[in-house]
Amino acid sequence: MAENRTVVDELQGQVLETVRRSQEVTLDVIRSWADALQPLTAQLPALPAGVVSPQEVVSGAYDFAQQLLATQRKFAEDVIHAAAPLAVGWSEPAARKAGSAHP
Repeated sequence: MAENRTVVDELQGQVLETVRRSQEVTLDVIRSWADALQPLTAQLPALPAGVVSPQEVVSGAYDFAQQLLATQRKFAEDVIHAAAPLAVGWSEPAARKAGSAHP
């Protein structure tokens, strides 16, 4: 069972590293694009008062996502708890499962 966890951890690590690299490349492209377009945006009119900033949009979206994820996690934990009577043997320690068969 520990071997499966190690494989899963390695795979997750590879996925996260790939995402980080992709994000770095994307940021480099956006910075280059913003630098190239900055002279043009200086000629645009200012946004009217009361318009939500991009930072506020991102912050609000991540706050919402965090709340949604917490709610989904609690729901998943509640489902596992409610279904526990059906999960015969799932709560046994891994060492016991790997050892001798049940009598």
